[in-house]
Amino acid sequence: MRSFSQPLFPDTQLRKHSIQSQRPFNERVVKIPKMNLSIPYKNKTIEAVLDCTSTKKCDIRKKVWVIVTHGAGGDLKTPQLSAIASFLTAEGLAVLRFTCKGLNIKYRINVFNEVLVYLKKEYDLKRVFIGGRSMGARTAVMLASDIEIVDLNILGIICLSYPLHKIGNYKELRDEPLKKSKLPIFFLSGTKKMKMCEKDILEKILL
Repeated sequence: MRSFSQPLFPDTQLRKHSIQSQRPFNERVVKIPKMNLSIPYKNKTIEAVLDCTSTKKCDIRKKVWVIVTHGAGGDLKTPQLSAIASFLTAEGLAVLRFTCKGLNIKYRINVFNEVLVYLKKEYDLKRVFIGGRSMGARTAVMLASDIEIVDLNILGIICLSYPLHKIGNYKELRDEPLKKSKLPIFFLSGTKKMKMCEKDILEKILL
């Protein structure tokens, strides 16, 4: 796993946006087209929303993609996911958010993988970041550490409020997937959620 201090977006045209943009966020929010998708999974469908500045498939295929999912109690409308979708699509990326209810981590990994398989088939993805918030972030990291992951050029992982440990329990860490990952990982946590991801503990794992 490479240091989290490296640029999030290695593409040259995106480097200036990797950590900070030149304008305040509220000045960059524009109305972005949203496409509702129903992704088949076994005997049901996974609801998803694709935020992109273009609705043409030929244009969407050229984009750098960010595919994210929510935490244990949310859905694709989780405020943090909506905010990151607005931010990144305004910077020229395509962002897909999907709903995956349930606390079974293996189930969520399987669903995430199926979402990637579907998008690979439909949009011929070339450059992709995967991630999520809380349990969704954990799911993305575990999926990326799996050698059986769908054949995609995954550039990195975005972790919003990664749940490294339960509150007050520092002995049982969810750090093994982080250690196994060969991809750059970007961590973002608010002060409240740091109760489940103490900064000092995380830094010791990463360094």
